[in-house]
Amino acid sequence: TPSNQPVAGEYLLTLKLGVPEDAQTLADLRRDLGNLPVVALSSLGHRLYLVKIHPDPGLKAILGTLSNSSLVTSIQENRHYGINPPDRRVLY
Repeated sequence: TPSNQPVAGEYLLTLKLGVPEDAQTLADLRRDLGNLPVVALSSLGHRLYLVKIHPDPGLKAILGTLSNSSLVTSIQENRHYGINPPDRRVLY
């Protein structure tokens, strides 16, 4: 069965149009995340970044921290969706 529960401490950040996906942007994102306990930050491509924070301060705290960011257009919880395995039939 699929699960769409948010993963504790994982958030997806979407960059504003025109912001390059490079090392400088990664450094600037870390700076904008300020004093949050970031344990990982990585690009997923297509203007999307995954940030892992532990302990998890919650979405509201992250929204507040990034509210003045010139880089980020949206923030959301990361959710892992279950995938139903394909229906396999073996024909002899």
